[in-house]
Amino acid sequence: MRLLEERLDVVGREGLLAAPLLTRLVEARLAQGCLDDARVAASELERIAEAAGRDRVVAAAQLARGRIAAADQAPEAESLIREALNRYASLGLRLDTARARLDLTRVLAATDRAVAADVARRAFSELESLGALREADEAAALMRAIGVKAPSGPRSAGLLTRREVEVLRLLGEGNTNVQIGKRLFISPKTVEHHVARIYRKLDVHSRSQAATYAARLGALGLVGLREVGSSMGTGRYYTARRPFVTCPAPLRSGRRGPPGTCGSSATTLRWSSSGSR
Repeated sequence: MRLLEERLDVVGREGLLAAPLLTRLVEARLAQGCLDDARVAASELERIAEAAGRDRVVAAAQLARGRIAAADQAPEAESLIREALNRYASLGLRLDTARARLDLTRVLAATDRAVAADVARRAFSELESLGALREADEAAALMRAIGVKAPSGPRSAGLLTRREVEVLRLLGEGNTNVQIGKRLFISPKTVEHHVARIYRKLDVHSRSQAATYAARLGALGLVGLREVGSSMGTGRYYTARRPFVTCPAPLRSGRRGPPGTCGSSATTLRWSSSGSR
């Protein structure tokens, strides 16, 4: 999130260049449970949409509002997300449409599981055909949570080593490579290599995307990890196991974390007796 804020300081917060950054900032704030900060970013995005009149930006602003409403369990969440979904579909933006279906699935799961399952199936099929395996993993996880048969196990996370899980967790807390190195007693250059491998395995392209993925899939301690073994017989490899959750346990407990984490605290990963922490 810090990198997003820094980039916004460079490009400004009122032009079209800020729209995709603000969209990601809303996602990141919601992943950390910071509704008020997400609302601020969404309001900035709405002002850009009103000024520019670009349909894609308008859809992004609608989806941002819908996501916030969903996190706040507000009744307008479904209609806002549907509006964004339909606008994306009318523009022929298949990936954005499929991603909006994921958000709609989360909302419908609480009220109409049959419809939610159908929406999730469509999202999974579309995301998989587009090669968006990270989001396809989320769709499959949602399907399983609803009670619908879906492919088991994440496809995009690849095999993260134990060290990569530790680096991802610390990265998700907002630490720099130097700070991560000090925490893990390794050099910043070694951290840089770990981060590069994490990017490749998770199919992400920035620290903010990796942090958002970490919050969603559990590398921050929100959900369990499963040991899947090493084909070379060296080291342990882990992959995220449960679906997206909206509110981290540390936020509910009220404990404070380091600056920039919106009140979340570092969470210890738990391992089962079979080797999962």
